Formats: sequence, structure tokens, C-alpha cells
Amino acid sequence: MIPKEVFVREVAVLSAVGNDLNEAVEGLRSEQFCEATKRFLFGQTPIERRYYPLASQIAECTFYAKLETLIESLLQQTPLCAEELKNCSLYLGSTSMNLSAWEGDFKEHPAEWSMAEMDGYGEIGRKLAEKYQIGGEVLLFSTACTSSANALLEAFREIRSGEIDRAIVIGFEFYNELTICGFEAMGLLSKEGCKPFDQNRSGMVLGEGCAAILLDTVPSSHANAVRVAGGSNRSDVHSITSHNTDGTIIARTLQDALMDAGIDAREVTHIKAHATGSTYNDLAEGRGLRAVFKELPEIFVLKAAVGHTLGACGALELALLYGTLREGFIPKTGGFEVIDSEMEIVPSHALSEISEGYLLLNHFGFAGSGVVLVVEYTQGRSV
Repeated sequence: MIPKEVFVREVAVLSAVGNDLNEAVEGLRSEQFCEATKRFLFGQTPIERRYYPLASQIAECTFYAKLETLIESLLQQTPLCAEELKNCSLYLGSTSMNLSAWEGDFKEHPAEWSMAEMDGYGEIGRKLAEKYQIGGEVLLFSTACTSSANALLEAFREIRSGEIDRAIVIGFEFYNELTICGFEAMGLLSKEGCKPFDQNRSGMVLGEGCAAILLDTVPSSHANAVRVAGGSNRSDVHSITSHNTDGTIIARTLQDALMDAGIDAREVTHIKAHATGSTYNDLAEGRGLRAVFKELPEIFVLKAAVGHTLGACGALELALLYGTLREGFIPKTGGFEVIDSEMEIVPSHALSEISEGYLLLNHFGFAGSGVVLVVEYTQGRSV
């Protein structure tokens, strides 16, 4: 069977830079970011850390209301008929899943609260599929920072092979104290802000956000098309928390993705780096990139604009990139000032125009999980 082409047909976003795609793209263009601070108890000690919350009143919505708003926005932009929904799969990726709802219920009713009454992870997808009459398979992915990236990769592979017709892929992450306390305990949260690949980087800044992406054999109705061309995933067993800083497994993941897409490293025009701003994660990614590319393409980072959204970042960052590509530009990278001599990577410091090309989207997360997606951007191709 001839492999099918897989396109990003439509997206919807809820993020720190905006709660619809146009708003988010304009936020990235004008650098109107929504960084704030979160105050929480670390043990008995009150602590404040930088954080990227959802924009506007959507942050006050319940767990399911946020996800329903997202799906409804997607289907409003690209309505799917009953037959299309029947033959559509639903893939979800998240690190904390519905932990934000658990914490909220416990704080409101601590004496009555029971974990046994909370929805299991599988119930999240089942409820959404039932509400929107999505008839295909429902899968959930929880592989730390690569959760929704793995969901995207699996959906792409199944559509390409003809196993499924289309898929809605959702990545989501909402604020909860267990997550932020966990990263604080590991000393991974920055006090100064996100400084990707910077010599003086001091850790990550977390954020909340979610995105829905409709992958289909039908391209977008817009004039410019984004096609998923390939991808790969590998696990680095060097550490329970991170990749080996020699970058070996990251380099292999990059090479596998290029091979899967059938392209050479010289054909890549831009790379969306994972670049959390933590010391060892950036070093591992930087060395992996240097091992594969004799001359680095333009590198850009989105986490200085929306924060590290953990399991949601695969879907959210692809959705945001889809929006900027539609407008013909790559966003600049905030927070970078000083070159690290061990990597010598200088992310984009200004908006840049793009007409066509192959782009890599890197995701190298906790426990050594790694996913690289390859997308092709072309102008003038539409239904």
C-alpha cells in the first residue's frame, strides 16, 4: 500500500499567549506574553516561582470545560460530518492528566474526598469521545514531556499506513501543586526566567496549556499546508530523570526522524528545539544537534513564550507553529543572551520569514523519553 500523506488540517489552542489561534499568533508576533508568579507551599515554606498561566477567564473553567471548549473550537473551525466523526480516533497526551481536578475537589471537600470516585485516565477520553460522537479508537499517552508528541507520532503512523482515517490529538496540562512541588524538589525551577541554551540558564518555567490538532489525509482549507512528513521516538536509559549529556541518543532520534521522512539533514530549514532552560537537558539536546548537523539550521524555542507545558508541549507547540507558518513567519526566541561555549547554539533573536521547507520539532523529556517530528511547510496547496 502506498503511504498516505498526513496533514495538519486544523488546530485549536488554549495558552498563555492566547485562547484562540489568531490571538496566540499575534501574541507570539508582538511578544505579548502572560508570565506571572505562582505562590505555593513547599512543605511548610511559602514559595513563589515564575509561571505561565492560561490567558483570561478560561483559567477558571473546570477541567472538562477547558477540554470541551478546545474541541468545540476545533470543530467550529472545521466541522466534521457524522461519518467523518465516526471514523475519527481520539488520542490524548498529558503528564498530570486530571490531577488538577483531584486537587481542587480535595481542597473544597477534604473530609468527603475519595480518590476512588475520581475518573480514571481512560474515562477522560471516553467521556469526550461520547460527547462529540467520535467513533474511532481512544488512546491516552503519559510519557512525561513527550506525552502528546508521542500521541501525534502514533496518530501520524496509523493514518499514513491506512489503519485509521483521521485523528484528533489533544495535549493538555493544567496547574497543580503536586507537579510544581515535584520540580521544585529537584531544583529544576528557575527564579530568573527561561533562558534556553544560555550560558546562565537556571532551570525551567512551567506553564499550562492545551491544544487540539486534527490530523487528516485532507489538507487545511487555508492556502498554506503543513504536512507531517515523518518522526521517531527513542528512550535513553542513562538516567531516571534525563538524557545522557553526550547527546548520543538524541542524535539517533534525530537521524531516525530524518530517515523516516526520507530527507537529508541539509534539507531542514528550521528546528523547534525542546530547550527547557535546564542545565543538562539543554546541553544534551545541543550536543545531539551538533552531532547530526554540520551547519545548524535556524533554531527557535517557544517555551520562553508559553512556558514548559510538559505533556502538552508536543501538541501545543505544533499548533502554535502551524499558526505562525500560516502567517509565513517563525517566532523569535526570548530569554537568550550569552552563548554557551559547550554548545555554541544561538537561537533566533528576531522574527524570520519562511516560504517553504522542512522543520524538526524536538521533544526530549523526563526519564530520557525523546520524540522528533518532521513537518513540511508549503505555500499555495489547499483543498
